[in-house]
Amino acid sequence: DYGIGTLQGWKDFKLADGTQPLWLREALKSMEEEEEREKEQDEGDSIKFGEVTDVGLDTVERIAQLKNELAGLTEALSRALPRRQREELMEMEATKSEEKTKLEKALERGVLVSCHHFLRSYDALRN
Repeated sequence: DYGIGTLQGWKDFKLADGTQPLWLREALKSMEEEEEREKEQDEGDSIKFGEVTDVGLDTVERIAQLKNELAGLTEALSRALPRRQREELMEMEATKSEEKTKLEKALERGVLVSCHHFLRSYDALRN
């Protein structure tokens, strides 16, 4: 009779004097605010996690290889060496350390984005 079987029915509901009850207005306003927050968060997530990250299959192995190479360079630098050779080894160490850091960051970001996409897919399937 009152048409309150749907959300639209509640939105259209009026008392005899043509007004909505205060509790209904507040509940509808709260729902709209929550929907707006979810929409903003989804848009933010789309921007934040929208990129496609391409992390090579050999990234983990390459990181492990670089760690071993860095350990070897550190060991070599701990010994007494001629200045020129020491400088070359230090330059190699800096380059390998930078590459390792870059690969680790790419791997971390790839895992984060993949997890986010998985959770969004899972949520979509549940709903």
